[in-house]
Amino acid sequence: MPSSAFIAAFDQAPLAMALLEATAPFRVIVANAVFLRQVAGGSSLERAQRFGLRDVLAVDERESTLSMFARVAGDRSARTCLEYCAADRRYWEVCASPIDYEGTPALLYVGSDVTTRERQRRRLEHASDRLAELTAFTTAGLLNPERMTDALVDTAAAVSHGFAAVYVGAADGALRRVAARGLPADHQRILPETLAPGHFRFVRGVLTNGGTRVLPYSPALPSDERTLLRGMHWLAIVPVRTRHRSIGVLLAAARGATSGLPHEDVRLLDWCADQLGFAIEHGELFRGIDQERAELSVVLEQIPDAVVITDRGGWVVRENAAARQLLRKADAAAPADAEGRGLSSHPLGDLGIARALAGETVRGALGEVGSD
Repeated sequence: MPSSAFIAAFDQAPLAMALLEATAPFRVIVANAVFLRQVAGGSSLERAQRFGLRDVLAVDERESTLSMFARVAGDRSARTCLEYCAADRRYWEVCASPIDYEGTPALLYVGSDVTTRERQRRRLEHASDRLAELTAFTTAGLLNPERMTDALVDTAAAVSHGFAAVYVGAADGALRRVAARGLPADHQRILPETLAPGHFRFVRGVLTNGGTRVLPYSPALPSDERTLLRGMHWLAIVPVRTRHRSIGVLLAAARGATSGLPHEDVRLLDWCADQLGFAIEHGELFRGIDQERAELSVVLEQIPDAVVITDRGGWVVRENAAARQLLRKADAAAPADAEGRGLSSHPLGDLGIARALAGETVRGALGEVGSD
């Protein structure tokens, strides 16, 4: 049996310490109070000496810890591992070292509570992951709705550790799926291509009121939303908004978070969805401008008089057929500059452009084009 001095040293150690036999089941030879209270879950020393480490460990990674001790006993090389105890949500760093105790091979267990360190490390990792997701999203294409939609579902799937999808449409109509990530094999039943009108009440409620909702799984949920959450724990429904209306929703299913999605993750999804709405709105604006330009071109070509439109610098940006015919000979006499914009530098003068740009209305003969 250990000497009284050895036992006293163990008892006074601030770390969890135990001396174990070097063969399975790794019965405890001697252990201090910290080990028995915090590692062995309050077991008595007599129980630990009788049954061994397997029956007294209170940590969740019991098998990996026992495997580490078996390897240390086999090759006589010290090792370290991290243990987690779900009961009190604490992390333990365990060092197993081979020693000789009274001429017999033994193992020294030294454990320290590293909960504060591990939580800080995980917070840093979480913040780093969010920063990486944010960077990936913002580099996807600031005003490209298609690329930003793909980036949004990528970000949502990574944040929720589940699947994500974006649907577009009106609250009272069919919602069409335009992008998805991480879908289960039977996704056609869980997340179909189209959400029919009259179904998915909570999803349509978010489209109507424009506010994000995070729903826990519950038997009281409507069957549609409950189907979405099969095998998952939380459903985040995030509206995709422009300045004037909601045009779609992001659905993200999360697993394993007992207290719901972290607030900062929900804020990240909100921000990303807002950026997508901004990009879609600007895409609609640019498409409208292109359509107006096309309509203006048709109108200009139908005007029988010569019409020339210039920018503020006097460069011609558009002209109709009559203007091109009128200035045909001038074009031949004075080719366009290196940038291909030369009508305002014709030898017939600036056609009164400089005076018009200065705010003067110009009438009368502006120059002589030439005669056949």
